[in-house]
Amino acid sequence: MRFLIVAALFLTGGAFAGQDDLEDDDRKRNDCIAIKNYSRMFYQAITDYSMYVRSANDQYLVTFEGRCSNISDGYNIRFDTRSMRVCSNNRTKVAYYYRNLDMPSCRVESIQQVRTPQQAMGIATEQQQVRDAAEAEKRKEKRDKKRAKRKEKRQREKEKEARKKEKEKEKEKEKEKN
Repeated sequence: MRFLIVAALFLTGGAFAGQDDLEDDDRKRNDCIAIKNYSRMFYQAITDYSMYVRSANDQYLVTFEGRCSNISDGYNIRFDTRSMRVCSNNRTKVAYYYRNLDMPSCRVESIQQVRTPQQAMGIATEQQQVRDAAEAEKRKEKRDKKRAKRKEKRQREKEKEARKKEKEKEKEKEKEKN
């Protein structure tokens, strides 16, 4: 449900920020978030790999080191820290609940300042497409490897069967000679 709200904001808010914005964001990839007031912060999971955070007037895209399982359906999302400043290089974690279960914390990989929720959504979508393509390539490689092993195994079985037939022919020739 929350994902749909963010998606609707993205669709109604206009196009993804231009190339200049992306270059600015690359320089800010390791921004820190100043926590001014925990109760006034807004956290919104975009995917299981990223979330949008608003703290006062600042907005950020937070990317996790790995998959943060079910965070997009989770609630009570928050930084698991007592510090008033959260940075990606200090091993910050994000905690949340899913179906009344306290889920394992997810480690923050990067914090990137954005101008709008739509920009965060666009960047997260691009990152997801890159991950999906890489996973598809891994699956293809694994499938090709299995196919090659099966083909090799069938070839060995054929060779074994051919040797067996050759031995039978030799035995028959021996019998005919005797």
